[in-house]
Amino acid sequence: NVDILKYQIRPKTGAASCPYQMVSYWKCEKDHTDLKVDYKYNLHAMSPPSPLLNVSVCVPMNGGVRNVIAMPKNTWSAENEQALWRFTELSQHSEDRGVGSLKARFELAKGPSTKATISAQFNCEGATLSGIEFELIGSGYRLSLVKRRFVSGKYICDSDVN
Repeated sequence: NVDILKYQIRPKTGAASCPYQMVSYWKCEKDHTDLKVDYKYNLHAMSPPSPLLNVSVCVPMNGGVRNVIAMPKNTWSAENEQALWRFTELSQHSEDRGVGSLKARFELAKGPSTKATISAQFNCEGATLSGIEFELIGSGYRLSLVKRRFVSGKYICDSDVN
């Protein structure tokens, strides 16, 4: 098998074209920061609907974090000053149909913290965002395998300035 076609697309504007939607809510106090990230799996963004795999959400947090209380549980890296949530798979068949919230309280030694850009990464096998189909016409060749997949690039969630 030989790769004969690879392509990149520019995303459409608006949340409807995003397979993983996120909205963040920050409450920054002197001794702690409360964070809530609502997320939603959007099956309408891809063709055909397929699970998102290896989903990770990374939240940078300054202010000298002393302790983190999170639901669901996350991993805190003191060295990188960031919290990380990981999910093996997210789809319409997941708990709560792929809709949920990441919540955390960051207890601070040198607060308040500042709102930061949240990033996410994931990949998907068996679907495309563009809906492009590939067909080989003619009897001289045949397709033995067609793979559909996409990988997130720079995928971010910024909070409101206020």
